[in-house]
Amino acid sequence: MGRTRVDEMARLSGSVDLGVTPSQVWEASLDSSRWPDWIDGTLSVSGAMDPLGPGSTYQELTRVIGPWRARVSWEVTDWVDGQLHEHTGFGVPFLEKFVARFEVGGIADRGRLTVTFGYVPRGLVGRLATAIVLRRRLERSLARTLQSAGTGKLI
Repeated sequence: MGRTRVDEMARLSGSVDLGVTPSQVWEASLDSSRWPDWIDGTLSVSGAMDPLGPGSTYQELTRVIGPWRARVSWEVTDWVDGQLHEHTGFGVPFLEKFVARFEVGGIADRGRLTVTFGYVPRGLVGRLATAIVLRRRLERSLARTLQSAGTGKLI
């Protein structure tokens, strides 16, 4: 198996403006007990340290497609305090790896959350699965996540 090049990662990204301070957005985005409330597809999170920080690990039970579920192992792999946390996950069917990045910005009482999903398909079957169904599923999931965050489920 060859090494994965960074430029092979497909990315989807979107943002939502929230009527709270950036620090409130930051704190809420780190509360793993609330992720099932606003991150689409997240059914449960276990093993997460509170507070979440660089190098933290945890497991997520996630809905993949329809009734199909997967247990994903995550690690917080990038961190800029108050601004971004990036999580790298393994165990998503058909994907070599999956990245979820949460960036917080804004001013005063107008916090902004930007969510980016990145993924690398695993082999030919993974490329076919992402082309046929997984990319559309991730696009819908990102849109629902941002909608949930914007309608008060994040904070």
